[in-house]
Amino acid sequence: FSGLTLALFSIDVMYLKVCLRTGTTLEKKRASTVLPLLEHHHFTLVTLLLSNASCMTALPIFLEHLLDPATALIVSVTAVLVFGEVIPQATFVKNAAAVGDFFAPLIWLMMGLTLVVSYPISKLLDSIVGHKQLALERGQLGEFFSLHGEVSQQQSPYLSEAEVKVMRGAMLLTTKTVKESVRT
Repeated sequence: FSGLTLALFSIDVMYLKVCLRTGTTLEKKRASTVLPLLEHHHFTLVTLLLSNASCMTALPIFLEHLLDPATALIVSVTAVLVFGEVIPQATFVKNAAAVGDFFAPLIWLMMGLTLVVSYPISKLLDSIVGHKQLALERGQLGEFFSLHGEVSQQQSPYLSEAEVKVMRGAMLLTTKTVKESVRT
C-alpha cells in the first residue's frame, strides 16, 4: 500500500486527462481506470494509509503466533521494510499508471472495506485542505512551454523553438501592451 500511495499520487491528473484524449488504447484504458481514484484523492489516500497501517500492525501479531516474539519482530520489521516499503516504492513509481491500473480493483475493494472510517476522514480533509488546483496559470504555462523547448533541443518529439516562442507569445498577449510589443 505504501508503494501504491506513492505511485498513484505521483501521477499528474492533467496528464491522465490528456491520455484519455490522445493516448494509445492501453494508455486510455489505464487513464480511465486510475482517474476516478485520483478524483477522489482524499478518499483514496485515507484508504491506502489505513490499509497500510493495518497490514503493518497485523503482520507482527500474526507472526507472534508462529514464532517467538523476538524473531517475529525481526522478521516483520524486515519484511515490512523490504517488501512493503523499499521494493514497492522503488519499482511502482516507474510504471505508476500501469501499477494503478493493475491494483485498482484491490483499491476499490479496500475503499469499500474501510468506508466507515476512510470516507468521513476524507470528507473532513476535503473541507479543511480543499482540492488540488489542476490548471496552470498563464506564467506557469509559459514556463511549461519553455521547459519543453529546452528538452526539444535534445530530443526531437518535443516542441521546436519556434513553437515555444509562438505559445509563450500567446500567453503574454493579455499582459503586454501594444507599446511593449512594438519595442520587443
